[in-house]
Amino acid sequence: MLLSDYFYLGYVDMSDLLTWTETNQLTEKDFSTEKNRWGIEINKEPNFFSDTELLLLDYDILLLKVAEDSQAVFLAQTYQLEQQAFCQKLFSENKHIIVLSERQWTQYFKSLGDLEKNLPKAEKAIVLLKDEASIKKSFTNWLAKKKLNN
Repeated sequence: MLLSDYFYLGYVDMSDLLTWTETNQLTEKDFSTEKNRWGIEINKEPNFFSDTELLLLDYDILLLKVAEDSQAVFLAQTYQLEQQAFCQKLFSENKHIIVLSERQWTQYFKSLGDLEKNLPKAEKAIVLLKDEASIKKSFTNWLAKKKLNN
């Protein structure tokens, strides 16, 4: 399952994100080295990612946590592709960045293994796409989904 196939205009459904996380057993993997490097880099000097915590990563996707929903929205509103230089420095490649609030992390990811819980179906996570091609693909996915729903 390629999670990027489920990105729609900078969002991914939480149910798709949970399925992807569980399918790839990401919560069982040890990311302590990457988390440590992330923490060191964001604390060197103030930057776009200063108030984030690295939770998980897989191939070209990072899952970050911020304290409040409003912080996730702020990151989405101020994000520019130039901020991928930070990912280039740490991982030698651009990354799709999924931003969750503490509320989303607690509400959704504490339910892994029991995806049938009564979770809100319409909830989405913000995705900061890694390049122009991904932005175009996300828009195309959104258009296709919109046509199916009409």
